[in-house]
Amino acid sequence: MMLLMGLVLSTLIVSDVAADIALNEELEKSEQEKMTQGSWIFGRSHVLHDEYCSHGWFYRGYCYTFIERLMPWITAEMYCQKLAPGGHLASIHSKLQNNFIRQLIHEANERDPETWIGLNNVFKWESLTWTDGSGVDFTDWYSTNPILIRRLFLRCVMFNFDIPNKWEISYCLPRKPFVCAYKLQLN
Repeated sequence: MMLLMGLVLSTLIVSDVAADIALNEELEKSEQEKMTQGSWIFGRSHVLHDEYCSHGWFYRGYCYTFIERLMPWITAEMYCQKLAPGGHLASIHSKLQNNFIRQLIHEANERDPETWIGLNNVFKWESLTWTDGSGVDFTDWYSTNPILIRRLFLRCVMFNFDIPNKWEISYCLPRKPFVCAYKLQLN
């Protein structure tokens, strides 16, 4: 029974990813054009572009960008991996970093949409992990830690501005905007 449920979920994810590939390639070209034009820098924001990150990416030890295009969690993660070397959905390791990403989302979209980050239990049913492989050393849940119940649908984490700017666990299939990040490597 679990094998059948796993196959159904895999089929849903693969078909969703396949449908988005052509659209993602077109979107990626558009995003790359915006980056080279520098049009992603928010004029009214205190979130500033840093010389070490590409245009449209903002720095605080990592380079970040908000992608407003709605995608399921797994497609968003794949998009982040293609967008920049070492790219993933954002991982968050401190209150300062959490506030910075929350502000980045708000500055990009004042409607404060539910937004995917990289915390999930897609690869390990019993625990949450970050897509970049870093340890979970900070969380900002609306209530106590979520209970991870083994069910058909995987669980992914998002910012939810409707519940005092906190994180919430959700099914991974809904389409949401997301934040991509990569760790800055200065040589």
